[in-house]
Amino acid sequence: MKRLGWILLLVLVAALLAGCAAQPPAATPSATPAETAQSTGQPTAAPTQAPQATATPAQVTLPTFTAEELAKYTGQDGSRAYIAVGGKVYDVTDVPQWKNGSHAGRFQAGVDWTDALAQAPHSASMLDGVPIVGMYSANQ
Repeated sequence: MKRLGWILLLVLVAALLAGCAAQPPAATPSATPAETAQSTGQPTAAPTQAPQATATPAQVTLPTFTAEELAKYTGQDGSRAYIAVGGKVYDVTDVPQWKNGSHAGRFQAGVDWTDALAQAPHSASMLDGVPIVGMYSANQ
C-alpha cells in the first residue's frame, strides 16, 4: 500500500513538472511590440500611442501669496516656513537645512529667494520633493 502511495506521488510530481515545462516563456517587459511581432513571425504593426486616462484628476487651485502674506511664514513662533523660488511657494518647514525657518544662518523663510538662489552653490533642484503650497506674485 505504501508503494502505491509513493508511485502516485511520483506520477503527480512528474505531471506537474511536465505541465510547467509545456508553458511558453513569459514575454519580457523590455520587448517592444515590433520585436515581439518579429520574433513570432507576425507582421509589424505601426506603433500606437499610449492610452490616455479617461478620468481627469480634480484640478487643485493653489493660493497666490503676496510678499506681505509670504512674510507671515517665517518658521518662527510655531509658524510654517515658506519660501518663494521661481514663482512657486515651497513649504520648507520639515527640510533639515531650513531648521526654525533659517538656512545656513543667512537666509530666513518668508521671503522670495529666486535671485539669491542664482548665486547659491546649489540649484533649485534642491527643492525637488519639497511640497509646493502656492504661487508667488509680488505685485498683487
